[in-house]
Amino acid sequence: GGYSGMGAAIASARMGLKVALVQDRPVLGGNGSSEIRVWAMGLIRRQAPFLDFATIVSISALTGLRATKVLDAAIAAADARQLRIPTGALNRLVAEAVARQGPVHSGSKRPKILYAAQAATPPPTFVLFARNAAQVHFSWQRFLENQIRERYPLNGTPIRIVVRERSAEEGRERGKGGGRTGGGSR
Repeated sequence: GGYSGMGAAIASARMGLKVALVQDRPVLGGNGSSEIRVWAMGLIRRQAPFLDFATIVSISALTGLRATKVLDAAIAAADARQLRIPTGALNRLVAEAVARQGPVHSGSKRPKILYAAQAATPPPTFVLFARNAAQVHFSWQRFLENQIRERYPLNGTPIRIVVRERSAEEGRERGKGGGRTGGGSR
């Protein structure tokens, strides 16, 4: 069994739209105790693991209890969709993530993350420039997404991470004009 609207929530996330999941209290067993809410939220998280960014709001449609929390979640998600992370801060975060856990790769060539930039909002879209970009495994991108979410208030909105190839030659060409490639040591 599933919850009504779960398919719509997943489709919305894939389109980059903000998502808040609303759980009606009577479905939780009537009294809506915190123990039952925690159990139900865990069930929702297990059924839709890639919606883990979505805020879950437990309400009572019958009494209106916590109904205002739905609007609060929607406002927070709308704010998160517009969040811009400064390039310097983003590159520091990416460097820390690489130091903590280097990019998992799927081929024989190890990828090297050179620099990152936020390319767009909404939703927040981050572009990583790397050598051997095609080798960066999705699990490492997921790890990086979690690192970004730990540091910035992005609940309720999906994040897109795109990894683009940047060859050593392109980096040197870019550097000739006085620009920084971001691949150097600090």
